[in-house]
Amino acid sequence: MHASNASARLLWERQREAGIRYRENYMTAYINQEDLSKSKNLLWLINALGRHHPSLFASADMEATSLGRVSEALVPIFLNEHAMILHGATDAHSYGELVAWEDHSDAFEWMHTMRQFIPGEGLPVLEIQERVLDVLVQCCRAIIHDIPAYSLTSSTFPPQPSLM
Repeated sequence: MHASNASARLLWERQREAGIRYRENYMTAYINQEDLSKSKNLLWLINALGRHHPSLFASADMEATSLGRVSEALVPIFLNEHAMILHGATDAHSYGELVAWEDHSDAFEWMHTMRQFIPGEGLPVLEIQERVLDVLVQCCRAIIHDIPAYSLTSSTFPPQPSLM
């Protein structure tokens, strides 16, 4: 191997290792503390994610990982002959479901035409959504810390109309 090729490969390997070390940062790069410290932004995010099913945000969450995927800090796992259902799923049973190509005649087409996800790309979407929703739930708990959890689902606090 030529010396300059070896140097380039070593540099690439170091950059990839650094990227993997900061994997978490690539997962939620679009959310930052500065933006969320503005009360309106935090409330909009809570309102949007709290009132709509995660399937509506799956493509945006996938797109947000593009820098991590290009820099190879986020390397998708490989699961052949399956599609992951994220688009259009509205219940907990079907959201994130793995469908084998042999079990459903349209599964290959869904994956090929990007109407559904390749499992290796869908898994980070689920991770992102779990992480973001967990942070928002923690924020909400901190905001309403003086209200007992059991009363939140009672008629004392009925759902309010959307802010948007």
